[in-house]
Amino acid sequence: MVTDHGSVWLIGGEAGVGKSRLVDELRILALVRGVLVVRGQTITEASAPYQLWRSVLSRLILEIELEPLQASVLKPMVDNIELLTGMTDVPDAPDIGAVASYNRLLTVITELLSQITRPLLIILEDVHLASESLNLLRQIIPLTEKSHLMIVCTYRRDDRPDLQSLLPGTQHLMLNALREKAILQFTDSILDSHAKARKLSELLNAETNGNVMFIIEFLRALIEAFGSIEKLMPEQIPDDLRGGGIKAVI
Repeated sequence: MVTDHGSVWLIGGEAGVGKSRLVDELRILALVRGVLVVRGQTITEASAPYQLWRSVLSRLILEIELEPLQASVLKPMVDNIELLTGMTDVPDAPDIGAVASYNRLLTVITELLSQITRPLLIILEDVHLASESLNLLRQIIPLTEKSHLMIVCTYRRDDRPDLQSLLPGTQHLMLNALREKAILQFTDSILDSHAKARKLSELLNAETNGNVMFIIEFLRALIEAFGSIEKLMPEQIPDDLRGGGIKAVI
């Protein structure tokens, strides 16, 4: 965050492995250090082009004073741009054709990012669902080489295994499921009996395959069934939680 240049990170892994939790911790750390943090997420771009960038741009334009043409270019992506900019009426940008319009949009976003004077962290979640937004991201990556800009993206590896090759200039971090040893260390930390912790870790490994979200929800269901963590008996697990039952609970 305090170096002479930024970076772009891809954080991959299966659903529930802890990607969002990791970027949440990064967000908190950045805010404590005075970094401007903005966040975007893709659900589907079928009805909202550049959905990944819409909330990001809405927040960033509060940091600067847009020129009228810049506001017109960003208008299709920022629904309440008049309210955010204080302009009474933002006209539509002149129609100059699809390719030229895209280049104009890229230029305006580049100008917008260059005007942000303090360190900036952009968190983009679920980029595996993005299409147009992904193309825009590819063009923005080189900006991090000469600015205090960090972009952190989360994605599901199984859905876009080729994502890193599509986004040259990015660094990669893959989050994997917990191994048996890590699960045992975790159960040892919450139970007062090593023997009970080992039985619980074996159960968690078998039922969740080390998926962090499944582990948390499985434990939540167990505590609810037994009344407390202290009363938990791994050898007396309810049948409805065995054999994949935790997926039904989730």
